[in-house]
Amino acid sequence: MLASELISDIRKELLEITGNFWSDTELLRLINRALAHFSGEVRYGESSAFLSTEAGEAEYTLPAGCLSVKIVMYKEVNDGGDISWRKVQPSTLEEISRISSQFLNNATEQLDTPIYYAVWDRKIRLEPIPDVDGDSNLYIFFKERSRKVTDVTKSIPVDESLVEAIHDFVLWKAWMKEKEVQLAQDAKMRYDEGIRRGRRYVKKIAEAARHRMDIPSNIPFGTSNSKYNPLS
Repeated sequence: MLASELISDIRKELLEITGNFWSDTELLRLINRALAHFSGEVRYGESSAFLSTEAGEAEYTLPAGCLSVKIVMYKEVNDGGDISWRKVQPSTLEEISRISSQFLNNATEQLDTPIYYAVWDRKIRLEPIPDVDGDSNLYIFFKERSRKVTDVTKSIPVDESLVEAIHDFVLWKAWMKEKEVQLAQDAKMRYDEGIRRGRRYVKKIAEAARHRMDIPSNIPFGTSNSKYNPLS
């Protein structure tokens, strides 16, 4: 659904067909508030990003809008130039400190290929600390906070079955501003149900993902063999 279509539907509920009290800009602002809140509650959006390691640098800032990290992949290049992508295992700072008493030491002799990662303070910490200056050699799949809709000609970035929740959030905030307490409460109740519906939707997607290939293996996915490469 386009933002303009959603705004038109909202105006009908507010009994204001043209922009007098409620301008398109104001309603678009509320739509973006709804998207941010909804994606935070439901963990709806998904994205990915490349990062580049620096030799001796353990911590890397997460991409903007990242809600939670799902998978981290590390690219290795052998002497013959063949590329292999290997999954970096999730961990915690406590576990990393238990595994390696030298995890804060970035001396050259302590550097190696990362095996574990932990998320802290909106950063990913790698262990061991990388020993190479990489070029887009860290690939992150993550849950993402919804991007803003910049103008009314753009689509609402949620599934059509979930747009109603965005509609109800905007009505909730609009009725509150107009001091229509009962209407606001009714819209809030519908929005809360929309969140529950969204969580069920995401859960179904996650259940379907269990049947996809994500098997730890000692055999890397390389360009020199016929194994399945998830990044090709």
